[in-house]
Amino acid sequence: ERKFVGGSGQVSERIMQLLGDRVKLRSPVTYVDQSSENITVETLNRELYECRYVISAIPPTLTAKIHFRPELPSERNQLIQRLPMGAVIKCMMYYKEAFWKKKDKPPSPNHSNVISLPSFILARKADRLAKVHKDIRKRKICELYAKVLGSQEALHPVHYEEKNWCQEQYSGGCYTAYFPPGIMTQYGRVIRQPVGRIYFAGTETATQWSGYMEGAVEAGGRGAREGRQGG
Repeated sequence: ERKFVGGSGQVSERIMQLLGDRVKLRSPVTYVDQSSENITVETLNRELYECRYVISAIPPTLTAKIHFRPELPSERNQLIQRLPMGAVIKCMMYYKEAFWKKKDKPPSPNHSNVISLPSFILARKADRLAKVHKDIRKRKICELYAKVLGSQEALHPVHYEEKNWCQEQYSGGCYTAYFPPGIMTQYGRVIRQPVGRIYFAGTETATQWSGYMEGAVEAGGRGAREGRQGG
């Protein structure tokens, strides 16, 4: 695992600085009409944009939130109904000191005065523990840390933060969409196929490192090239 000093969100923030007001925040797309010479894109707050082509880099299942004219082909509609997002709760436990170093355990990378231990609650456990109070999740994680690290100090954090990605309506989960058995062989060829002048990127469409940031970069480059060549 690698860690960006200051967080990987800085990559997007820096790109946004370079692009200026061409980046539109809080503007979820609800309608894409490519029935005319130019494509019309409408957002939730009724803003309209015209363009020659569209690149969709959102998780495939979230395209179900968008109305398309003409409608998407049947195979793509079937595909996006069959690619659920993973279920993950990311948890960060903060301590006044890195007590695990005393036990010769590998510490988390630390580039500030904040001492933290990250953890992830996955799949069925994420579904089950999402139903209990935050304090119960915190206690269970502390008890597990105490057992694994062999120290009662793990039971006494100074702060706790968590993020249930399944609650995010514009991601629906994390880390990525996954292919249940049989879906890749039946519909996998569709995931990168353009629909008219709509091109599909996003990490799920990557040919390498799908589901990772590297995959997102690779897919973004491909989507941009396809758009320029086809648009």
